Amino acid sequence: MNGWSTARWGMVVAAIAVAFVVGLFVGIRLGQPSFRLSPAGTADTTVDGVHVEIEYSRPYVRGRRIFGELVPFDEVWRTGANEATALATDGDLRIGDALVPAGEYTLYTIPGESAWTLIVNRDTGQWGTTYDDERDLVRIPMRSGTLAEPVEQFTIRFEPAEAGALLVLEWERTRAEVGVRGGG
Repeated sequence: MNGWSTARWGMVVAAIAVAFVVGLFVGIRLGQPSFRLSPAGTADTTVDGVHVEIEYSRPYVRGRRIFGELVPFDEVWRTGANEATALATDGDLRIGDALVPAGEYTLYTIPGESAWTLIVNRDTGQWGTTYDDERDLVRIPMRSGTLAEPVEQFTIRFEPAEAGALLVLEWERTRAEVGVRGGG
């Protein structure tokens, strides 16, 4: 083998394996989407001069039945995967009929068969399954309905509306929405 001993080849293979494993762990630590089953997503808009941003994780259906099974009806859901879904606003907002002061919050939902509830919670920075209802700022009714075509990956987005915007959540065959506008 051109003067290469078995030991030398073993050291080269071991070095490559170590480099691969270190790269994998560094990528996971940095939150690279390619290493997560539910990659990160962002939804943002400016409504009535107020900038709003939502950071969340985007799980896939992957052949599962989501609402009513994986995500039970009438129970608090982390609204995504991984870390808790974060809402940041640089000005006061009105979500539905509720006033949400400028600041940072966590969003949870309670999916129902015919209606949803959006929860704006004062805790921030926690894992998605950590929820304390005593820290709720407000609970807001959402309209929900069935989509004609399924959505494979959970999506949060803002859509333009007559008065402000709509905050839209879609996954599987379900859509939930609520109006958002500046709180002034």
